[in-house]
Amino acid sequence: MLFFSAMPFAASRLRESLPVAALHLFASALLAAVLAALIFRIWYRPPYDALAGGRLLFVLLVGVDVVCGPLLTLLLFTRSKTRGQLLTDAIMIVALQAAALAYGVSTAWNSRPVFLVAEVDRFKVIAWEEIRHADFSSLPPELQPSLWKPPAIVALRPPASIEEKNKVLFESLQTGRDYAERPEFYIPYNAETAGKVLARSRGASALLKAHPHHRQWLENYARAQHHALSDVRYLPVMAREDWVAIVTPQGQIAQFLKGDGFL
Repeated sequence: MLFFSAMPFAASRLRESLPVAALHLFASALLAAVLAALIFRIWYRPPYDALAGGRLLFVLLVGVDVVCGPLLTLLLFTRSKTRGQLLTDAIMIVALQAAALAYGVSTAWNSRPVFLVAEVDRFKVIAWEEIRHADFSSLPPELQPSLWKPPAIVALRPPASIEEKNKVLFESLQTGRDYAERPEFYIPYNAETAGKVLARSRGASALLKAHPHHRQWLENYARAQHHALSDVRYLPVMAREDWVAIVTPQGQIAQFLKGDGFL
């Protein structure tokens, strides 16, 4: 009986709070649109929205911003409260929403991809948090990381001396920072370096054994390029999830496909 007697009161509360919560939802949706432009147009441009986890980060941000804030408004707002109480509720909701949003944006900023490194027989997505303390002074202007540029594709130079090689080896064992996490080893990804990467690539037949669902796409690609399917080459991609990069006969990346390339 107590439950049913409380239903009219709850319905009345919802009628009061629903317009305010709807207004809050609208404002939060506008903010989410700005975040979507920031994430998918600048920080995680396709295909890095998938490779570097940009989609998941955006879903988490929207879950906090668009859902939690308006939901709290829906639950807490009532006209029976004094102006001071309503102001306290509003400050609390905005503070919680802003703190969660700031944390989410900071995470997205630090996790954003800044380089795609060709590392011997694979590509590796490098996030800002992995190299933010590195020295970029040796990089040419076109390879300097920037807020407004997509991730640059780079290759790696060999160590200049046995001392440099031993230093990287020793430090990588201590910190986990290998050549791919050291911008001082980055060089442009040009025809010469792409040729070396292509020489270490793998045939599509190996990929199809593990991922037969990619057959249709690979056959269409081979036909469009006037190649046999056996001529299509790929390299594994080290990212947040397992991907492979289909490479052209010139060693350039044609497409990314989902799947484990380390077979």
